[in-house]
Amino acid sequence: MLIMFFLICTRFFPYFNPAIISCYIMGFFLRRIHRYDRRILDASILLFAFIMNFLKIMNNYIVSFSFLSIMGSYWLMFCDYAHMILGCAIFVILYKNFSRFKFTNSITVLLFFSDKYSYDIYLVHQFLILGPFSLMELSPFLWGNILFIILTSILLACLVQKVSVYIKNLLHL
Repeated sequence: MLIMFFLICTRFFPYFNPAIISCYIMGFFLRRIHRYDRRILDASILLFAFIMNFLKIMNNYIVSFSFLSIMGSYWLMFCDYAHMILGCAIFVILYKNFSRFKFTNSITVLLFFSDKYSYDIYLVHQFLILGPFSLMELSPFLWGNILFIILTSILLACLVQKVSVYIKNLLHL
């Protein structure tokens, strides 16, 4: 499915980066895979994340490998997918560690809220951090910008979710 999504985006939507949404799609499917199927998959994700991000960090920040830089746009695509697989690895690590705990009611309410709005928060934060509407340079105070982005992402995600539910009900989907 990810390969089909990648091919469609690169062919028909060249301005859209398919790696951005691939992380969410992987997280969506990873959550639904049964425990007995997960060991090899989880280990593979962690291994790929380590290898890909090790190469990315080495080439971009420590020692430039000329054979990687020659790849041009393919190297940039590799970096995007290294970022995507890192997100999946973080999901695997968090899921493995936090699924063992029994949470209090107040934390459970917060987790249900974040689960309900996670997709919308993910989409909105892309615009507020990485996109042309980035608020990272809003003020000279980095932590203030980050706090403002978090709050704005949550508010806009709630709005996006409410509008999408309204449209879905309007169209009877």
